Amino acid sequence: MSLLKNSSYLLTDTFGNIYHILYKDNNIEFIRYDKILSNSKQNTIAKNCNEHFFATIDKNNKIYMIYQKLDNNEIYFNTYSNGIWNSLILPSEEKYKIYEPYIIKDYNNFHVFYVKNSGSNDYDFIHTSIYNKDLIKNKLFTIKTKGILNSYNVIPYNKGIIILYIDLKNHYNNIVMRYFDLENNKLEKEIILNKEKNEKYYLDSLLLNNKTLSMTYSVKQEENFKIVFDYVNLNNKHAQVESRAILSNLSNAIYPTIINNNGDIWTCWYEYQNIMSSVKRKNKDNFEGPYLWRKVKGENILRYAYYSNIKNNSYKFNYAFGTFPDISFIGFGDISDAEKIPLKKKLKDDDDMEYVKPEKYYKEYEDDELDKFKSEIKENKKLITKILQSNIKENDTYEQLNERFEKIENNYKELENRINEIEEFLTRRRRGS
Repeated sequence: MSLLKNSSYLLTDTFGNIYHILYKDNNIEFIRYDKILSNSKQNTIAKNCNEHFFATIDKNNKIYMIYQKLDNNEIYFNTYSNGIWNSLILPSEEKYKIYEPYIIKDYNNFHVFYVKNSGSNDYDFIHTSIYNKDLIKNKLFTIKTKGILNSYNVIPYNKGIIILYIDLKNHYNNIVMRYFDLENNKLEKEIILNKEKNEKYYLDSLLLNNKTLSMTYSVKQEENFKIVFDYVNLNNKHAQVESRAILSNLSNAIYPTIINNNGDIWTCWYEYQNIMSSVKRKNKDNFEGPYLWRKVKGENILRYAYYSNIKNNSYKFNYAFGTFPDISFIGFGDISDAEKIPLKKKLKDDDDMEYVKPEKYYKEYEDDELDKFKSEIKENKKLITKILQSNIKENDTYEQLNERFEKIENNYKELENRINEIEEFLTRRRRGS
């Protein structure tokens, strides 16, 4: 199996037609699969282009694409509707290469994002707002790297977008989140989601609901990679990772991809020329797997970017692995074609990392440790019960002593009154005599 590095987009419209937009030999190819006619048509829509381009589709079946020419570095914003392409050139005083372009449509406005090198290992994150033919461009922030620019993620959220990217901080790559308010053109302060001292690459994320964001990435350790999956709590202004699972062993596990398939959350990745994946079933706490998908052994594989306007789509994802040129997604769904790989545990004296159990960010324990803790909990319960019983007895004793004291106190007051009465009586008799 060979993983092709061609940039590739799959778009589906409301009629079930599929559009495959593929970068090949410096050109961008446009392949339309007609569902009704059961045929396909291919043509070249841009020549001599940068490999970094972006394509998406809206609810009216209009396709939007941004790409850059290699000969003059001009950036093109294209629209496809009813079989016709229209182009708009984004003016720029500078001539530079763009990386990872992205488009967000907000009513009649378009927001174009991309990254450009600003010298050395720094990259500027650029935002361009397009209304009709009016353009406003501004730099939002700078991403620092060790020379390798990682993919960033743009997630529509509330009235703006969440931007996830990997930034160099204190000599290590950290995942950073920022919220950008599109209505007010306001960028919030950065939130560092994990400060662990390790290198992180190949970031992908998917919004599960308005409170939870899932993200996955490869962590470099001992010159190898392992796949990490995080749940991020968005339910406050201080977003934070609330749970974590380690899904692979230390190997060459790269390009992790999150797929929501009818509520089952899959994480797929490429490892030793194979597609691997783990799944967390809905209403389950732990991940299952990993699974090895052998059926496509020997075939060419693409990592397709995916956008669809089909209502009630059974799955949601930004990317998915699939066969090429005959398109068929792999790595999730029916596991009858997959082989479950036993999860192993690394021995202390073993230099080769093996599979580790999925674990929560807050440490999960092995069975023998759990048995030990259960025993300790039982002993603690017994001790607490004794203390409570002792306290109850002490409370009863206190109540009894308190009642006795009140009786004594009342008797003392009664006796004191009687003594006063006797003294008054004796006093009157002395006066009478």
